[in-house]
Amino acid sequence: QYNQYGQQQPEQPAGPNPWPYFGANGAMAGGPGDPYGQGGPYGPGGPYGSSTAPTNMEPPLNQPYYRCPFPQAIARFFRKYVDFNGRASRSEYWWVALGCTIVYTLLDFINDRTGHFGWLEALFTIAVFLPSIAVAIRRLHDSNRSGWWIALPVGLWTASIISVIILIALFALRVGSALSLRQSAVDVLSGAGTAIIIWACFAVICWLAAIVIYIILMVASPNPRGARFDEHLVPQQQLPVNQAMPANIQYGNTYPQGQNPAPM
Repeated sequence: QYNQYGQQQPEQPAGPNPWPYFGANGAMAGGPGDPYGQGGPYGPGGPYGSSTAPTNMEPPLNQPYYRCPFPQAIARFFRKYVDFNGRASRSEYWWVALGCTIVYTLLDFINDRTGHFGWLEALFTIAVFLPSIAVAIRRLHDSNRSGWWIALPVGLWTASIISVIILIALFALRVGSALSLRQSAVDVLSGAGTAIIIWACFAVICWLAAIVIYIILMVASPNPRGARFDEHLVPQQQLPVNQAMPANIQYGNTYPQGQNPAPM
């Protein structure tokens, strides 16, 4: 078989190709071979068990890094600080989550012992707020979900916080009314018990549901169709009617066919 430039295409095994990221001879197209040796979500090497490059090559920032080591995950987290385009693998996300948890634990421990470093914990929270949202959205893209899915757990967390605020307000109003009437603590709790229980249960349910949904979204399996969220993908419908999409940019590829991209 020959492509549109008259070049002979290498034969590929029969059957559907589950690996749209990398192509023949290590090119980033739709064939066997993994120029970065990362294995991807479908196993080691290419989809047919072959690999055409060393295993220490890191994919560019506009591609997900499957089986990403901890140092590279942290580096990519800060290098793509507010980048909401593209995709992030499960390892990229969960290594970052583990790193942030460790830092929070250490800062909280130091602050409890000294009482003078609460500002440092607040500063770290501000520093990782936007990139944490960005990597979560890229993780959604890797599972072929829109970044707006993040609004579901965030909305439930917000509802939980609002419920707690309402709960505190109701209790404060009840206590103020009881003090003015010189009622006992038993009368205060008995009078406000039903409302407190309802809002407390609602807050707990929203909080637990947000955690469960968020974890499910973040551990979702990668989907090759998520390549549509890559920032360099050229949609077919934006091209002229009589002009086909060039072969070297199909499936989100920006490298010429037959050439391996340099690692970044």
